Amino acid sequence: MIIKKIKDCPLKKADFVDGSLIKDISYRKMVAGKKILSTITYYKKGSILSMHKHRREELGYVVSGKIKITSNDKEEIIEKGDTYAFTEKVEHEIEALEDSEVATFFAPVE
Repeated sequence: MIIKKIKDCPLKKADFVDGSLIKDISYRKMVAGKKILSTITYYKKGSILSMHKHRREELGYVVSGKIKITSNDKEEIIEKGDTYAFTEKVEHEIEALEDSEVATFFAPVE
C-alpha cells in the first residue's frame, strides 16, 4: 500500500515539454503505482492548457470549478462532479471558465 498526503506533495508550476511555463496552471503529483499516476491540477480562471496530446490515456474528475474541453473540433463544458477521458494521442485543450481543481489520472506511468 502507498499513501501520500497532499501536504507532502509539492505544488509545481505546469510547463511544456520544452520547459516553458504555462501561465496560471499548477499541479501536484500525487501517488503513482506500477500502472497509473494521479495528479491534482489547479487552473486559475482564464488559464488555457493549449492543444496537446499524451502517449498514454488520461482520465479526469472535476473536483471544483468549470472547464471547457476542446478536442476533435468539439467543445464541451464540464463542471464539479463531471469526468472526461482521452485515449492516447488524442489532441485536446483545457480552458478554465472558473478557478478549477481537477484530479487527473494517467496510464500507463511513464
